[in-house]
Amino acid sequence: MNSELRRRLPLLCHGWVPRLSRTLNVPGFLFVTFTLISLALALGANVETQKVRWNRLAMRTVQLYMQHKYAEAIPVAQKTLALAENAFGANSNEVADSLHNLAELYFVQSQYEKAEPLYKSVLSIREKTLPANDPEVAAALDQLALLYYTESRYTDAEPLFERALRIRVRAFPNGDASIASSLEHLARTYRDEGRYGDAELLLRQALSIQEKGPDRNGIEVATTLNSIGELYYLQHHYTSAEENYKRALHIREKVLGRDHIDVATVLNNLAELYRDQGRYSDAAPLYNRALKIWTIALGGNHPNVAAALNNLGAVYYAQGKYAKAKPLYRRALHIEEKAFGRDCFDSTPELNNLASIYDAQGQFEKAEQLFSRANRITTSKLREQFAFASEEDRLQFLETVAYQFPAFYSFVERYHEHDVQLVSAMYDLLLVQKGMVVGGMAALYRSVDRSGEAERLTDCEATGLDPERDCNVVRTGYQFHRVDYT
Repeated sequence: MNSELRRRLPLLCHGWVPRLSRTLNVPGFLFVTFTLISLALALGANVETQKVRWNRLAMRTVQLYMQHKYAEAIPVAQKTLALAENAFGANSNEVADSLHNLAELYFVQSQYEKAEPLYKSVLSIREKTLPANDPEVAAALDQLALLYYTESRYTDAEPLFERALRIRVRAFPNGDASIASSLEHLARTYRDEGRYGDAELLLRQALSIQEKGPDRNGIEVATTLNSIGELYYLQHHYTSAEENYKRALHIREKVLGRDHIDVATVLNNLAELYRDQGRYSDAAPLYNRALKIWTIALGGNHPNVAAALNNLGAVYYAQGKYAKAKPLYRRALHIEEKAFGRDCFDSTPELNNLASIYDAQGQFEKAEQLFSRANRITTSKLREQFAFASEEDRLQFLETVAYQFPAFYSFVERYHEHDVQLVSAMYDLLLVQKGMVVGGMAALYRSVDRSGEAERLTDCEATGLDPERDCNVVRTGYQFHRVDYT
């Protein structure tokens, strides 16, 4: 699996969409196994064997996947899996490939809870039927690790990526491009854990392997350069980041052509670098170019298009050009909702950005509706994360959504008198944010706000929370005064 990892990164204040080299690329290829001899014999006898039927269904699944018709592909993939189980046995390669195809369809639609058991089943089959150091086992480990990585479950992803790397080192003692890919996967996990030194060391090792190979200016080199650029970007080493991004862009344009979708990924990253430095006139044309490439290559309703629209809108927002930003945010939100549903977590950047536009324009009711919807989705996701994630992963995930909180808290501070429920919603978010998932605590704060019974605030202290220090709430005369996220 050599594709760049996908994941939503920490979004800065005002909700910049993630760098797409990690979030929006398709995670690997769907597997289709063709037995040409069996197929030829079956066609020659004019008899449709089970193998031919499975091949046909698998091919149809891939075709729909490549057309981004995911909902239509799922029943076909399910039928393919059922046929494989009945015809070839529970531990067959056909079953493993069918499970993987179905998992990919759920993954690309952010239905991670459905994808996870399928990826685990693929890994189990590979481990039962293949030698421990077989590269196919490493590929299955990568697939499950990528799911955990996408969910910010780094402590779950890291050992799987490490095991996949060990397998490939043993399987290819003389070196192989797949080792460089494993190094890069693990490096990105270290990077997102804040282990920048460890991440850079692995990326440099990967780049060394690739540059010693037959194609030292090939696509894999460009991918690693892009990752190194991201690492420098996160550390605000903008000059070094720009240098690596530009080199990656030059290689991809030369090898793939100026209008390839992977060229758009680096364009987006370079544009974000410029945006971060306030170089809006440099960022906007790159975002526009990425938008055009993705629209032509993937269609106007693809999530990559939504990301480009959101990023371009953010540039206009930063310049105070709300009339230009608003339609871009609206269109991006429409695409996300159509692709993933109204309550998908991936739509929260667009919801918050559009809410900020309405807030800036003094349209309180519209802003409140969007902020409330975004916070409901985020709170649900936080509770889901806290249900199974380690403390370290919880903190990492909080960083990915932290950009939302200051804008919402500022909105509540200015408009809470119009709607007292805003304060209750803020308390709920604060409590979940601090790891307090107990519903009784949320109910307590809501009742305090409504009743004005200040003495009940001591119950917060009784649970180990200080209302000001731990809950980030300062109340003066029982009127909302200020909330700061730290």
